[in-house]
Order: sequence, then C-alpha cells, then structure tokens
Amino acid sequence: SNSQSARACLLWFRWNENGQPDSPSSFWMGSSSSFGTDAVATSFEIAANGNAYSIWHSEKDGNTVAWFDEKNPRRGNLHGPAKLTTVITDSKTNLWLVEAALNILKTSRAKGYAYKTVHTITTDELFPGGDATNRSPVSMMEDPRGRILFWSNYLLGGDERGAIRGVLIFDADEMTLHPGFGGTATNRISVLAPISKTNLWIAVRDAGIFSLDVESLHGSPVAEPQPGAFRVVQKIFSDGDDRYVIAGSASDYDENGLLNSLWRLRAGRWKKLIGGLDSDGAMEQFADRRWIFAADGLWLGAFGTGGWFVPREDGEPRQINWQNNSPFESIHRWFQVKNGQILGIQFNRGGLLADAPLLLTKPAVAPSAEVFRATRLLLQTGDGKIFAVLRQKESALSEWDGKKWQHHPLPNGLQLWGDCQLLTDSKNRVWFIDGNWNPDPQLRPCLIFDSTLGKFERYSGFPTALQVQAAKLADTRLGNGDAMFAAAFSPDGRICYEDRTTEVRYFDGHEWRQWNKNIIVAAGLMNSGSKPYFDRDNRLSIFLNDKVWQLDDLGKWRATTEEPPKTTASAATSSPPYLPEADSIVPDRRDIFWATVSKKLFCAGYGLRVSRFAPNEPQPFIDGRKILEALMDNFGNCFLRTVVANREEYVLIPARGKLPDTKARLAEESDDAVTVEISTGATQPRFIWRVDDAAWNNATTNTHLRLDDLANGKHRVQVAAIDEQLQMDPAPAEVLFEIRSNPMERIQRLISQLGDQDFSKREAAIKLLARHPETSLTALREALKKTAISNQQWWIESAIRECEESQRKSGAKND
Repeated sequence: SNSQSARACLLWFRWNENGQPDSPSSFWMGSSSSFGTDAVATSFEIAANGNAYSIWHSEKDGNTVAWFDEKNPRRGNLHGPAKLTTVITDSKTNLWLVEAALNILKTSRAKGYAYKTVHTITTDELFPGGDATNRSPVSMMEDPRGRILFWSNYLLGGDERGAIRGVLIFDADEMTLHPGFGGTATNRISVLAPISKTNLWIAVRDAGIFSLDVESLHGSPVAEPQPGAFRVVQKIFSDGDDRYVIAGSASDYDENGLLNSLWRLRAGRWKKLIGGLDSDGAMEQFADRRWIFAADGLWLGAFGTGGWFVPREDGEPRQINWQNNSPFESIHRWFQVKNGQILGIQFNRGGLLADAPLLLTKPAVAPSAEVFRATRLLLQTGDGKIFAVLRQKESALSEWDGKKWQHHPLPNGLQLWGDCQLLTDSKNRVWFIDGNWNPDPQLRPCLIFDSTLGKFERYSGFPTALQVQAAKLADTRLGNGDAMFAAAFSPDGRICYEDRTTEVRYFDGHEWRQWNKNIIVAAGLMNSGSKPYFDRDNRLSIFLNDKVWQLDDLGKWRATTEEPPKTTASAATSSPPYLPEADSIVPDRRDIFWATVSKKLFCAGYGLRVSRFAPNEPQPFIDGRKILEALMDNFGNCFLRTVVANREEYVLIPARGKLPDTKARLAEESDDAVTVEISTGATQPRFIWRVDDAAWNNATTNTHLRLDDLANGKHRVQVAAIDEQLQMDPAPAEVLFEIRSNPMERIQRLISQLGDQDFSKREAAIKLLARHPETSLTALREALKKTAISNQQWWIESAIRECEESQRKSGAKND
C-alpha cells in the first residue's frame, strides 16, 4: 500500500476498550451513525493502486464497505450478511461488489462512489436443487480482456446452497451466463485464475483443471501429475512462467496426518513441492489462503502448521512454525515491507518479520519435541503401554514401543469407522466397539487386540464379545467408570453397561435385558446418576436421582438405603504444586505435573520444578497451546494432549538421557523401626518414597530413610530416584519388613530419649509422641511427676504441650 493508506490503516484498526476507534478524527465517529460501536471487520484487501478496502459487519447497519482513497476515508452501506459480500477493483480502478451473493454492484471515484446495480443474480442462473435463499459467496476476477467474471466457489458452500450455474461474464455493459464452456466439464467450479494474456485456468470439481482460451472461451484439460491430484482444487496462481496449484479435500490426510499439496508446473513438468501443507482447516479457510512472491521465492499461508517458504529455484521448502521459533500456528496474510522483509500476520495474534536467510539458519539447539495427530484419544493400558489410531493409519492400531510406532493392521483390511470407541480392560487389551450398532458385523465387528500375542479377536458385536470374555474379566471392569460402554462383570458371569443412548444393558447369565433410566426412577425424569455396577453383594445397582436403585429377584427396580458408589479417584494422588500463574496444569500417572506458564513448559512435583526445554531450544508451546492430558510411557517419554485454536494434537516430550535406577536395602532393623539405605547412579539425585501405597513424600537428598512410627504388621516401602529433569525411575525399588513393637514400651523409650545428649533426638521424640497424643499424654504426665531433673522436666513439658496441641487440632478437625 502507499504510505497514506498504510497510515490510515493504523487508525482504522486501533480500537479502545469500548470497541470504538480511539482516534477522535476517525470518520467512524460521525454523529450521523452509530456504526463504529458494534462493527466487526470481516475482510481487508489492498488494491493494485494502493487503496485499502474492507467489509465490516454491523448488527445495526448491516454490511458496510469502507475504503481509503488517498487522504479521504469513505464508506458505503451494503446489505448483509457480511460473509456473502465480496469486493475487488479492476484495472480501471472501478470497485466491484457482490452484495449478499445477490446484487452485483459497480462504483468508481469518477462517479462520486455512487453504486450502480449491474446485475441481480436470478434463480434461473443458479444450479437446480439449491436453496436460493441460502447462497454461496460469489467470487470474481478480471480476465486479460478486461471482462469481469463471477462464479460461486463451491469450497465456500455445499450443493444444498444456491450457486451460480457456471460463470457470469460482464463484457461491454452486458452480463451473460455461461453454464459451461466447450471442452470443459460442467460441474461446480472452485477457481478461475488468469495464467497468461491468452489463457485462464478453471478448476472443476471431480474433473480437474482446464485451460480456457480467452478469445474463444473453449477449453482443454490440463494434464494431472498423478490420477486424482486435481479432484479438489483450492488455489491456482502464477509467477512468471511457473504455475502453482494447491489441491486436496478437508479430509484427505497424507501419511503424516497432514492435508493438501502444493504443485508447481515448470518447463512442462509437474513437481509436488509440499505434500502436507496444513494440520487442519475448513474449505472456507482453504479458499481464503494467501501468498506473496518475493525476490527469493514464494511465501505461503498455512493452517495449523504455521506457514511455508518455497525458494524460487529448486531449494527445499521451509516450514515457518515453532521449529523456527515462530509463535504462530497459522499465517493468514502476507505483506512485504520497504526493506524487503516479509511480514506474516495471524489474526488476533499479531505478526512476524521473516526473510530467507533467517529460515535457512539452523537453531542453536535442535528441537527435541515431536507432534503427532490422531483420530482418537491415545489409550494407555494398565501396564503402561500406549496405543493410538493415527491419522491416515486408520486401518491399523499403532503401538508405541518407546522410540517409534508399531502398526498392527486391522483384520481383513477393515477400515476404522467414525463412531468406533476404544477401551482397555483389566487384561490390558484394547477393544474396538461399534458406537452405533450396525446390523452388518462384517462392516463393524467388535475387535479385541492382545498386545502380548500381537493378535486381534473378532466378534459379531459388542454383547457377543462381552459374553465370551465374561469369564476372563470376572469381578472387574472394562474401561473406567466415566467411559462410554464401560462394562462391569460379576463373579458369576453377569454383565452390565450403559449404551450410547444411556439405556442400561444387563446380561443375567441367559439373556440380555435393557431399561431406560427414566423407567428405573419411575417417579419422573432422571436428572443425575452413574453407570450401572455390581455392588459388594453382586446385586445389579445404579445411582440415579440421589438414590441407589437395585434390581430385585422379581425383576423390579427398587430404591434402597445403600451408600452410592465412590467416585473414581483422580489420576494424581499428591496435591498439585502452587502455580497460580499456570495457563494449564495436569498430572501424569507418576504424579509429576506438567504445566504451561507464559508459553513455556514446566514439570513440577514433590517440591521441585524445572523447565522442560533449554532456553534456546525451539518448542511447540510458543504458540500458546494448553495441556489437556499427560500420558507417561514405560520409557520416560510423555505424550501431552494439547489444544491450540480448537485443534487437538499430541506433543511427544522424549526422555532425556538414561532414566534413574534406584537401589534400596534395609540398613538397620529393630522391632519398632527400620532404616532404609538408598543409592542411584544419577547425578544430583533426589528421592521420593512412600509406605504401603500411600501418597509419595516430597523429594529429599538424604540417602538414609528412617521409618519409626509404623503400626505393627508387614509393610512395604517404595523408593524412586528423580533426576534434575524430574525424570523418575519407572520401576521404584521396594523393601519389605515387619514391625513387632509394644506401643507402651515404645512410648517409654521415646520419653527416655527426651534426656538424650543429642538435642535432635529429643526433638524427634517430641514429634513422634505428638502423633499419638491420647496414649502419650498419660505417660508423659506420670514421668513429669517422677523426674527431679529440671532440664528433662522442661523437655517433658514441651512434649505435653505438643501432644495437647495435636489433640486439640484432631478434635477440631473431627468436629
């Protein structure tokens, strides 16, 4: 743009906290209109003459088109909705507008910017069968002869919407409908683009690209680089004699789970420059993709993968994303500034300046993280194995082996269906369940994968599979309590689960029965509840409307006074660290918390906190993504389920170096206490420990662990080393021992310890006595009466005060 329009644009987009421009000289603030208070810009274009144009949507005024002509901002009212309004300028600086995909308007400075209706698109000019009241946006372009062409880009709307049947051409003040052109197909059009002074390229759905002579309007097919490559064409553009095509549908993923391809035709030969442009996106976004050519090459926008730079010669394309320290996951617009650098913009996020030398410079530290895209949530079995259904690998179940994915093809070439549910059972197997029952089990069977055998079992349906597996899963569950199709099994072979329609399904050992939850509660609509389960007495039960309902011997549901089932415990047994500044925080199965703070990733837990990436290491969280779930495998790698721009991806954080290996042994043992000696080969080791599956204690550097306040009986202590990266030993060391102490004798020994020459032992004795105040207080008061040593009296009195305080706190807590 020229300098004046650039200056005006800065005023245009500078809004205050009330949603109004904060420049008092802005024309939006005119007293004759309230447009500025609620308007939203829906498009922004810069014409070849340097003028800037934008379409705004206002709930009060409808659409408004605004433009900047030299020093004077102007505006004109159009009827909405804004998404159906488009604008271009031609080579004569006329402004062409399509209002609400219905009226074609023309205006110019010479006419005082007064609109003239050139044509109103009639229903006879639309494809039959479409809804004329729900129209697709109209695209337009100027051909080499100066004619203006109008068509409905099918990427912007489905067949049910009203769309121009072919192309409307405005020439010599006349509008003519061309339902098709000789030598071309007559299906819906996505792109018309000028290729040379004599030819246009037209992309027709499912038919490919045709080259159209501008004089005769007769076309011929453009040879595809491979069959079906141009079935869905999004963009066509040129740079000198080079022709570029972007093609691909919104669901056709490549082997890496990415969408869309960039092709170049140079010297009569096609070459696929990029095989996976985008991570995701809708056809509307693909139709709005932007690019810019500079002296060094092509700068291309992308969705979910940042952007791309393609060198003018045959250099390798470069991705502009987090691996280049770019904070943007999409680039929506490109501009070239005066110094030759390229400015890339992501809507609502800001911009970045880039040039080819910057992209060619490798980062000081190579990225360690990796991004995976799956069509289902990753599944972790009870033994720690991780399974996925990866994009474009939907005919296989992929198993993570710690370094790469191993693919297990589904039997008989079966393709995964859309409503398939994945669950794991107590045998660590993976179930494929038909979410909407299909009467043809050949299309949608129930599959069970056993990773130890590397084999699938196939059943005609979910109920059949449950019956066959009931003996193996007796008294256990399939899936967790919140999962759809989670099933419970009784010891005697009965089964219950809730289906997709929230019906209770029950196999009584002979036949399947089912109930609607509203029928169970009988008194009215069900408003809250749980999944069906078998209680401690193996009776079929369900918690609905704050009551436990059970099926009696007569087949009737009755409300009982039984306690409701306990809710499923959270993944973490320890409290989350205090991180008020965290944007997201989740625990993994080892109670290490993963948190994003100011677009950086941290690990925290057991009193420790560490940044997961080096300061100069490229990392994907720079784009502001947040964590939803953390899955730690058996090898120290963590899969983080993340969300950015309403898109979910998995980020793999690989283990760094060798994981700690912990060793522990009993160094000292008595009737009422033990000392455990700990060792590891890790540098700067820290240790966490727990007794009898209680919560883990905070990390300590002590290599000797004294346990002297345990109840009589057998105990197990687990100890795990943690390194400086908060990586934990995946197999904690275990020590078994037995306590055989007399409680009163132990208290007397602790009272005697109050006179020890080592003051630390006296303090330790007070703490231990205070843990059992009811028993300790009587013995301490008797000891206070008997002793005449003032120094020991002081320590006994201190112990009494601590016990009384402990007793008071315990009583207040119970109250």
